[in-house]
Amino acid sequence: MCLNNILPILCFLLAVSFGYLSAEPSCGDSLFFRPNGTYDTNRRLLLSTLASNVSSRGGVYNVSIGEGPGKIYALGLCIPGT
Repeated sequence: MCLNNILPILCFLLAVSFGYLSAEPSCGDSLFFRPNGTYDTNRRLLLSTLASNVSSRGGVYNVSIGEGPGKIYALGLCIPGT
């Protein structure tokens, strides 16, 4: 009788643990920032043009540069009077 009560709990815990493990990302070495790598190159390119692009587009600019793990996203906002 006790086994009948524990079995559903064990099945639930097993299912939850597999769901948790499969949700973990697999990034390998891409978690580390490398100077002069793809991410750094894209970051420098974006930062060098962000201010002028925000100014020329009415104070708001949204951009992404690159692909995969080296992709950079940015949103620029210029507040008048600051």
